Amino acid sequence: MNKMKGLKGIISYGTKKEKAIVIAATLVIAMITSASAIAPLVLVKLVLEAKAFLDAVGDFIGEMVVRIAYGLFISWAYFEPMKNNVERLPELILLNPTIMVETSGGDFVEQDEISSLVRFFIRLTEPFYILAVTVTAFYLLFMSGSPLGRARAKSSIIKLIISLGVIVLTIPIVQLLLDVSEYLTGSILNLVDVRPGIEVLLGAIDGLWLNFMSTLVFSYWNAIYLMMFSVIMFVSPFLIIAVRFFMVIQMIVLFPITILLFSFYFTRRLGGQIFEATMSWIFVQPLMALILVAISVTAYSMPMLNDGTVSMAFGLAGFLALIIAPLMAVKVMDWLAMLMIMLTAIEFPGMHGLIGMIDELQVEGPKTEEFTPPPPIRPRGLPPRH
Repeated sequence: MNKMKGLKGIISYGTKKEKAIVIAATLVIAMITSASAIAPLVLVKLVLEAKAFLDAVGDFIGEMVVRIAYGLFISWAYFEPMKNNVERLPELILLNPTIMVETSGGDFVEQDEISSLVRFFIRLTEPFYILAVTVTAFYLLFMSGSPLGRARAKSSIIKLIISLGVIVLTIPIVQLLLDVSEYLTGSILNLVDVRPGIEVLLGAIDGLWLNFMSTLVFSYWNAIYLMMFSVIMFVSPFLIIAVRFFMVIQMIVLFPITILLFSFYFTRRLGGQIFEATMSWIFVQPLMALILVAISVTAYSMPMLNDGTVSMAFGLAGFLALIIAPLMAVKVMDWLAMLMIMLTAIEFPGMHGLIGMIDELQVEGPKTEEFTPPPPIRPRGLPPRH
């Protein structure tokens, strides 16, 4: 109480200058006291915010380092091998299974791995040929009463004998077809320098890798989708080459069965389809060489390919041609269209738009229909001519 009275006395009885000094000093003391109380809290808050910022920057830098390392690993494990495969593309296109090899003396010797399988299927078809010739000869000698039946039986025996000779010569015949395909492929590749086409395909791989790296920095999942697209575009041509290699081996092994099926009337259509597939898989090799030559000629004559974007787009178009054309040649597009129709039937999402695209890529041969002409019109009253 005494202190309060003293302060009031100073304020009441002091001059105005003294009153102002007392009030200012009181405010300064109050501000210093408040600042000293709040300063630790502000400092702690600033420290926490700085730590959170540094943690966020550290996490961002760490994530960027991880993504860049991931992109470099993908480049080493995937993009570089793809570039090496593109460098060897002419050599891979010329790849064929070896059935017969030439010895140092100039003789040709069969490879045991494939020829043994072919001989097994030849032995498998022999009982069917013996049975067919026996039944046809029995029909020709004892059961055929009409000239037409005898002519058909003789024609069947001749066809069986010819097809039997073809089956015995399966390995030389198929080796001849492979040699013709390889010769045509090599001749096509030697028409022009295919190096410009190789450079365009390599540019597409480099351009897509740069897009992959830049996308990976900002969006992980978009980079994954771009990676899936690149796998489809770059792996598919080499996958087709590998599938062709094994399909040719399979068709060679089944060649005796193909000729056997083609020898009988009721299975002739199936045998013809298998034989057509055999020819398609063998001679898809020159088609891929022709596509590579076309890419090289276009790359040599187009000045716009100096632009990186245009060059990458043209390279991707070249990869797409190396995928689509062989599939069309072996009529895989027909099977894909059938698969898409089945998926659409069960309402699989996204298939309606793809069906129209694949259906336009189908190549169908001309369809012929057999018909019997009507009998000639004769005047009434005249007997028919015999």
